[in-house]
Amino acid sequence: MSYLNKKIFLLLLLFLSAFFSFSCKSNNNKPVAVKGLIDLSSWDFNKDGIVELNGQWEFYWNKTFYPSDFDSSKKDNMHYFKLPSQWNGIKNAELKDLPPLGKATYRLKIKMPENLQGHKIILALKLQDIHSSYKIWLNGRLFLEKGSYSDLPEKCRPALGREIVSFDANTNYLDIVINAANYYDTNEAGIDEEIFLGTEKDIFLESMQKNFLYLISFGVFLIMSLYHFLLFIIRRNDKEYLYFSITCFLLAIQTICEGDKFVFYILPNLSTDLYLKIWLASVSVIAVLLRFYYIFFPQEINKKVMNFVSVVFLLQVLSLAVLPTKYYMPLQYPVFYFGLLVLMYMLYGLFLAVLQKRKHALLVFLGTLFPLLAGINDLLYAVAIIYTGYFGCVGFIVLVFSQAYFLSLRYNDSYRKIENLSQELETANRFLDHKVEERTLALKEANTELSKTIAIKNKFFSIIAHDMKNLFQAMLGYSDLIILKTGEDKQQDINEDATVIKDTTKKAYNLMENLLEWSLAETGGITLKKEKLKLKDVIKESVELLDAYCRSKRVYLSLDIDGDLSLIADKRMMNTIFRNLISNAVKYSFKESAVKISAVKNNNYIIVSVSDCGKGIEKEKLNNLFRPESVESTPGTDKEKGTGLGLLLVNEFVQRNNGTISVESEVNKGTTFNLSFPL
Repeated sequence: MSYLNKKIFLLLLLFLSAFFSFSCKSNNNKPVAVKGLIDLSSWDFNKDGIVELNGQWEFYWNKTFYPSDFDSSKKDNMHYFKLPSQWNGIKNAELKDLPPLGKATYRLKIKMPENLQGHKIILALKLQDIHSSYKIWLNGRLFLEKGSYSDLPEKCRPALGREIVSFDANTNYLDIVINAANYYDTNEAGIDEEIFLGTEKDIFLESMQKNFLYLISFGVFLIMSLYHFLLFIIRRNDKEYLYFSITCFLLAIQTICEGDKFVFYILPNLSTDLYLKIWLASVSVIAVLLRFYYIFFPQEINKKVMNFVSVVFLLQVLSLAVLPTKYYMPLQYPVFYFGLLVLMYMLYGLFLAVLQKRKHALLVFLGTLFPLLAGINDLLYAVAIIYTGYFGCVGFIVLVFSQAYFLSLRYNDSYRKIENLSQELETANRFLDHKVEERTLALKEANTELSKTIAIKNKFFSIIAHDMKNLFQAMLGYSDLIILKTGEDKQQDINEDATVIKDTTKKAYNLMENLLEWSLAETGGITLKKEKLKLKDVIKESVELLDAYCRSKRVYLSLDIDGDLSLIADKRMMNTIFRNLISNAVKYSFKESAVKISAVKNNNYIIVSVSDCGKGIEKEKLNNLFRPESVESTPGTDKEKGTGLGLLLVNEFVQRNNGTISVESEVNKGTTFNLSFPL
């Protein structure tokens, strides 16, 4: 439990202890009426304060006795009746079961305090509801008529609300006679609330304090209702704000309808019938509050139960709107008892939420416990089961502020989630920006590479077109010479020209073969098929293909390869590698020189070297030897021409077979290509 929740818990414990101590307080120290007489001779109103006129009053059922009737010592049907209590709640052998509709006369004699004798002091009686019309007589004088009292039911007019009667206390005894008639309310009848006696000042001060509390509560509830309704207007999807707004509004209505019924101060001409309809309709706050809690704890509050409760209270409100008084008044108690069950169910659901450790459930439970107990007290008090008084006002304030705080916590949680999501979104945006920058850079690099590739392609096509053009021009030229010399019968010249055509055709074939293999390698058209190869056999195949070329240049080939050396590689690619390397070595070798091909095993690798004693390669060209954008064909020692594709293919195929290639060269002394392949 957090520090703040502990403080709330302790505060609510103080409220609960105050509630129980007040509602269960003992009246042993206060005088009580016995057999129609209450002795206040030792009571000091200035020190002891207000006194409740509880106890046994004289009670005359179905009789209208006036003060003068008691002077005759005629007391027909006199019984003693304990107040506060409804007369239809009496069940004894003498009175049996009294009906709620009827009339009665109450009488109480008060022995006034001795310290008042000879002093002029104004006392006051505070009367709350006496159902449902009455007259009050003090020492034989009529002081107040509430509503219209009559022996005839059709002439009685009900009236509710607090009344204060002030009088001169300079007397030894005070004789109170109350004529009460009820032909309106089928549930409550007679004096079921306490009658207070005290100094006029204390009575008015107590009433003002109580009214002030109810008025302040009324204002707070209205403001909270409006505030949360505006929140709902802004956030239409958050129904909890709407339910809480309705809850606060109905609690505001209840506040001014209970206690001293401040609603009659606001609307002095309000009829009793309309007042009861408004007050009973406000009890539907129970259904709204249940819906409010369901939003947050749907696992603990059953949806079907919630809907059933809503339907019951909706029917109750509709019945109040359309039914006459005599029909809806009998429904009052069943609705109260049903509301009591719903409050108990609500408290049980919140307790389950606490056990399940739902977020903020403890705060909601504690903030609801006291108001629910106060609500249960008010319902029991309204149906005259207990006589503690209304505590709903204080309970409602605790409820509203605790639930408002709960909503603020929920809003704060949502706000924090939004903040976290915003931070995550900002982080994601930064990450996305970084990714976009990376992709943009990658696209730029790819675009650069594409531009280079296009440039290389254009250069290759230019080289190929130029070389192919020269080759075919040579072939066409020598073909024309052969045709011309055939007519002149120059056999030796024809043989020489035919040899040139053959060599030119062979060069064109090699060019086309290299071009095809390079194209397949670049487009992924060559499938790698590795197998175990005898290295010496593979190199011999390339040597045999170049034998005629070597003899024509008088270049000698030397092989220094162990016949047992083997490796796992693609045979076709290996043929291309060695054919190009050996062909290049012969091409750039001087006449009467040698090309040496050797292979040794070094740890888990085979090192193959192809060395010539030729014109060599300049240092500035060595680093760009295998780069496509720097491809360049250098004439051989016999001015042989090429495309430069050979070394590109060699580098590509060496890498595909998991090998590496390096080159060492010195101008006019020769070049050595070293290849390394894993075993």
